Amino acid sequence: MFFSETLLQEPSDKQTTRTWSEVASSRFKSRRSKHPRKKQRTNSQEYDDLLVFGYEVKTFRDDEMSKKVDEGNLLISWRGETENRILLDRYDVRNLLDDREQFKKASYTMSRRNEDIEQEKIIDEERWRDLDSESEDLFEMSEEERDEYIEEKKEKRTTDENKGYNYHYQYTEESQSYDETEESNNEVKSTYTPKYSVPVGMTTPLDNRVDEIIERTAKFLNASTDPQMEIVIQAKQASNPSFSFLNKEDPLYPYYKHVRVLLQT
Repeated sequence: MFFSETLLQEPSDKQTTRTWSEVASSRFKSRRSKHPRKKQRTNSQEYDDLLVFGYEVKTFRDDEMSKKVDEGNLLISWRGETENRILLDRYDVRNLLDDREQFKKASYTMSRRNEDIEQEKIIDEERWRDLDSESEDLFEMSEEERDEYIEEKKEKRTTDENKGYNYHYQYTEESQSYDETEESNNEVKSTYTPKYSVPVGMTTPLDNRVDEIIERTAKFLNASTDPQMEIVIQAKQASNPSFSFLNKEDPLYPYYKHVRVLLQT
């Protein structure tokens, strides 16, 4: 840094002559007094000698200069050439080159082995394994948008499952006996007694399998420290009917919340 001589104080008879370093040091000290150091908020002593300070800066809009930059008027010619000029920014590293031939890009063909391609596929699977963009999107949704999104996924799953099926509407004795068998199975399942006592009128699982899934999910979420974990599971299992109890519109949702409360006590 250079100081103009006009900035330095003139020596007088009453004032002893000071060196340039003394003047610069005094100016720096006076500047520090205007911006006192704040007390460190850390107990560590390794930052005691660290000083960080800054000055405010004003920015000015210059449309004329901006137009010159966009039109390339501030570019300079490489090596001052006048014919077949190559215009570069003054900070362009190519200004250091001495040979114009070095500006040409080398042409090459890249060939990859099949082993490398397969290896890259395996690496990509591992690289993006923990990334769940769907769950990330759900975090930014409101509760209403999240419910609509999950409902759309369920409808899409139902539509995909129904593709390829041929339906017939002619009842025969065989189909009627099948329906009666289904009704009898439902009656047997409805006699299942859940593991936890519930208030009167609360819908409970029809079999032990669903009850086990609800219990394990409740235990896992109660032990998790991530408040968004329920949303993550709901997003990942949106197309799985076994986890439909996570939806607030599902009849088993009150039972699921009831089990979570019981496991916390």
